[in-house]
Amino acid sequence: MAEEKGQLETLKDAIVDEEKRLGEEVPGAPFAVVGLSYIVILAIVLAGIGLFFWLR
Repeated sequence: MAEEKGQLETLKDAIVDEEKRLGEEVPGAPFAVVGLSYIVILAIVLAGIGLFFWLR
């Protein structure tokens, strides 16, 4: 009968697992998320500035 791992052991194994590294599997994903976030924030700020001058 196999022993069932507790939640803590499963979490520890997932953190320490050497086989799966997110940076190696998807190297461009974090940069893409950050880059798109900056573009979206910039668009919101520029829209706010444009709305301010349009309604003034």
